[in-house]
Formats: sequence, C-alpha cells, structure tokens
Amino acid sequence: MCGIAGVVSNKSMDPSWIYRMSKTLKHRGPDDEGYLFANRDRICTAGGDDTPVEVWKYKTGYNPIAYIKSVGNGWRLALAHRRLSILDLSPLGHQPMSYNDGNFWIVFNGEIYNYIEIREELKNKGYNFLTNTDTEV
Repeated sequence: MCGIAGVVSNKSMDPSWIYRMSKTLKHRGPDDEGYLFANRDRICTAGGDDTPVEVWKYKTGYNPIAYIKSVGNGWRLALAHRRLSILDLSPLGHQPMSYNDGNFWIVFNGEIYNYIEIREELKNKGYNFLTNTDTEV
C-alpha cells in the first residue's frame, strides 16, 4: 500500500517538512517517491533518492524536474507520494500525477477495483490516457 502526505500553509514552507514526512512512510512505498510543491504562481515537481532513473527520463508533465533536497523555500502547498507498484509497474505510474494540462493533481492510495470498466466508459467519451493505472482513471 502506498503512502501519502500533504501540507497546506498560509506561510512560506520549508520543503524539508514534507521530505521528512515522506521518509517516515518509506515502508509503505519503497518503489518510488515523488513531490509536488505549489504556490499561487508556480509549480515544482521533485523526486528523491528512491525515484527510479526511468521516472526522471519520461516527459509526462508530472515527472520530477528537481531533486527534493535542492527545492527552495516559498511554497504554500506540498504533496508527497511513496509508491508501492502493484498495477501499472511502469514509470508512468509515478505520483503526484497530473491530468492533461497540469491544472489538476492527485496523490492516491488505494485501489479502484472497476477502473478498467470506468476507463472504457471515459475513453468512449473522448478521454485519453497515458498510463494503465487506476490513479489516472
């Protein structure tokens, strides 16, 4: 089972907060780690020591662009995800995950048992999918 953590603050946040939270969840998701930092005018995705090399190489729109220990201060929102790869084992299952244009983000822990049927319904309505994950559905 994956591990997720998040912080919302009305003050400038030090990224080490979410990093320390994530480290305590490593046993829940040893296969990958990912971070999202945001404020009113920018977003930064980050990875860490447990982010697989393949994840850094993909150009998904939600792949990490910074190393967690190099992310500066000034963020108001931080999300962390520790991945236990079960369904889609590819690097495309990395989280936090964004849909399409980067306006919507998710960190997800759980399983949608009928996601294949839901995915087919959404595909028939014109949605496009990048991964085979229930998270993206």
